[in-house]
Amino acid sequence: MQNKKGTPEDDGTARREAWMLELPPESTVHLGLGPRQFRATEGPDMSNRSDWTDTPADKLKKQQKLLIEGEPPPNPEEERRKFLINERDKTMEQMIEKCKKSKKHKRDKSLMELHQEKLKKKQKKKDKERGDRPPERRPFDRDVDLQVNRFDEAQRKAIVNKAQLLDTRFSTGESKFL
Repeated sequence: MQNKKGTPEDDGTARREAWMLELPPESTVHLGLGPRQFRATEGPDMSNRSDWTDTPADKLKKQQKLLIEGEPPPNPEEERRKFLINERDKTMEQMIEKCKKSKKHKRDKSLMELHQEKLKKKQKKKDKERGDRPPERRPFDRDVDLQVNRFDEAQRKAIVNKAQLLDTRFSTGESKFL
């Protein structure tokens, strides 16, 4: 039987045209709507877009093919980077253990601790000499009284730089230690 145009009809099953079944080429995706500056992060991975158009039969074939072939070979650079991070973590753990063991033993006081103790003794002597006199009044100092500048510029920049390493509140670092 023929339809109104005079062409023979198919067997009655509806078929979609090719443009409905395939993804458009990558070049026509944006059509000039992309960003007008450099990308701050990596772009999306456009290497394998077949997941969008795979039928269940195609997915089954791919799974069987992966089972037969096995896993793809690992990237040597990625393996090396992971190995170096693991080695660094091991050395850091060894250093921590060594430090924990050494803390159990009595250490000599550092020069800084000796100096601080000396200053405390001098302060106690001054307090005893003053006796019952009330402490002197001092003029208002904004920085001291309000504790305004707790962080100097270098400390603030360091904190901001460390915070920028974390993309989101759920991201984790690559290594175990900072």
